[in-house]
Amino acid sequence: MSKRRGNREGSIRKRADGKGWIGAVMLGHDPSGKAIRVFFKRQRRDEVVEAIKDAVKNISLGTSSNSKRLTVSQHIARWLDVQVKPNKSPNSYRGYEQTSRMYIVPMLGAMQLDQLNVPTIQEWMKKMSELSPTKRHAQSGHGREKPTIERLSPTSIKRAHATLRTALSTAVKWGLISTNPARGATPPKQIKYDASPLTAQEAIDYMKTRVGDRYEATAVLALGVGLRKGEVIALKWDENVTWLNEEHTAAQLNVTQSRSRVKGEGVKLLDVKTKSSRRKIALPSFCVAALERRRVIQEQERLNAGKKWQDTGFVFTSRDGAAVAPERINTDHDEALRVAKIRHVRFHDLRHTAATLLHANGVNLSMIQEMLGHSSAQITAEFYAHVVAGQRNEASNVMQRLLGAESPTVVPTVAPRASTTVH
Repeated sequence: MSKRRGNREGSIRKRADGKGWIGAVMLGHDPSGKAIRVFFKRQRRDEVVEAIKDAVKNISLGTSSNSKRLTVSQHIARWLDVQVKPNKSPNSYRGYEQTSRMYIVPMLGAMQLDQLNVPTIQEWMKKMSELSPTKRHAQSGHGREKPTIERLSPTSIKRAHATLRTALSTAVKWGLISTNPARGATPPKQIKYDASPLTAQEAIDYMKTRVGDRYEATAVLALGVGLRKGEVIALKWDENVTWLNEEHTAAQLNVTQSRSRVKGEGVKLLDVKTKSSRRKIALPSFCVAALERRRVIQEQERLNAGKKWQDTGFVFTSRDGAAVAPERINTDHDEALRVAKIRHVRFHDLRHTAATLLHANGVNLSMIQEMLGHSSAQITAEFYAHVVAGQRNEASNVMQRLLGAESPTVVPTVAPRASTTVH
């Protein structure tokens, strides 16, 4: 039985007219699944064999003499397969793949890679700002009736440009092109969302409204220590919460994962994206009390559910133990704002509130950045290195003084849970 040929092994056959030989080598597949092949025509069979060997060698080195035949679509496919997929998180890969499939390949994919230039890329971004998503999808064979908005936002165009720029940077490294034309193109100005943090009094009023609700601690952790929503709902008792005494009046968090909804795949639990996002956080007393109230509520729900209880281990669960949906957190947050008669802000603005209150009260910027897990071009790894473990308590103490004084400390009782105290 013949062995199936793999990528870059090559195939050789005599021409139908008998005038020479034809060889082919496969580079991979484009986004539609179609094989990408390079063909060679020679008079003698041994010449084809040598041409295939040279091509495979050059492709491996990223210096294929046939790079001029490669289209943008073919390069994108190979870049996703050999550069992005092995080196990025599944979520990041999906983002690159989706952006490439929806915005780059339909309009630029047929062009030869070495023919792509700055004016073409600038015109591509201009067209994206004018096309409706329905028309844009129709060009890629995925026409839809929705959404109804008429233009792609500057944020989405900037993301598409960044994806193309990254893919072309790899093409330069592989020797396929000499310069990256995307670097010379300018994406439209991005309209930045203005964060809208609560005042200290608004934060206190908001937390009073949330006392006793099942997901109170989601808001308290966002306000008290600046956790992102995805980080909050990814918390597990055994993995991320450390009680520091038997009475559960002191605790710290170990942030390692995040949960978010991925289009077409449901809610995914993934490791946090950056090293700085993995962090230990000392909790103010009012956060500890809210977390303990959450534990007691969950224990009662476990007893009520009986055999129907799903032991997922998450801190924030539905009444049967299943992990809470991200949308539920937004719903409860919006309702609390309405009841408290506070202007509408996003749940994420609770995180901004934490940073604003700490900064206004003199907490060192590097300590705030460590607590929030920020990572950017302006903040280096060395910046975090100056924060020692003992200093983490300063941010905790400030938040306790600002927001904890009027927070309840009484916790309802329920059958005790097995101790997870660290000795």
